[in-house]
Amino acid sequence: FNAYGYKHYDGVHWYPRISVYDSKFGWDTQQHLTREFYGDYGTYDAEITFPNNYIVEATGVLTNEKEVLPDSLKRKLDIRNFRDKPLEQAPSVIIKPDGTTKTWKYHAENVHDLAFTADPTYRIGVAEWNGIKCYSYAQEPHASRWQNAAEYTARVVQTYSENIGMYAYPKMSVADARDGMEYPMLTLDGGLDPDYRDLIAHEVGHNWFFGMVGNNETYRASLDEGFTQFIESFAYEKIDGKYKIKGEPKS
Repeated sequence: FNAYGYKHYDGVHWYPRISVYDSKFGWDTQQHLTREFYGDYGTYDAEITFPNNYIVEATGVLTNEKEVLPDSLKRKLDIRNFRDKPLEQAPSVIIKPDGTTKTWKYHAENVHDLAFTADPTYRIGVAEWNGIKCYSYAQEPHASRWQNAAEYTARVVQTYSENIGMYAYPKMSVADARDGMEYPMLTLDGGLDPDYRDLIAHEVGHNWFFGMVGNNETYRASLDEGFTQFIESFAYEKIDGKYKIKGEPKS
């Protein structure tokens, strides 16, 4: 979709999985279109090529980080640089498009899907809990209200790990992508702080059910949206208290 003069991309439900064997139904060949999905686990290696000015994030570990996201560029993209930027103000140009491309390489193990998101205006936040890296990718015009997204994600991962089961993957990313949907190690989110907190808790929660458990979301909805809705509320209360924090109206 269009975003601040650029094209924003979310690459999801694109990987060609044929079927999965189910102990109850045998070979599950439903397309699972317009609904939750079901798939086998595997190891993914993806190379995603975009114009040189795009910032990409995806399921898995970025294996060529020094090439596509060197330290000098990470410092320029640090979300803290934009904490005082007025909301919805046009983004600055950090990387000038020059007609060349970059290829981002990701490796993911024991996941049942791989998704990616890409936007030239992404600005990056980083936090960590127990060795698990937590990242936020916010469009620059929203960056002032995404300052705590990575830290909040780390607290959500901690809450679920300590109370539901230990998170099994090396990272968790939340992306400002006009959406609310879960993929292994990557969630597409929307909104602004504090309103996005329960959405982040919810989409990250899906990495437990169905992400690591891998149940059939179409057949066992209670183990997917049902259980995730419960642990979202559980995590929100643990982190922020019994009552939802709401943004102050301008007038």
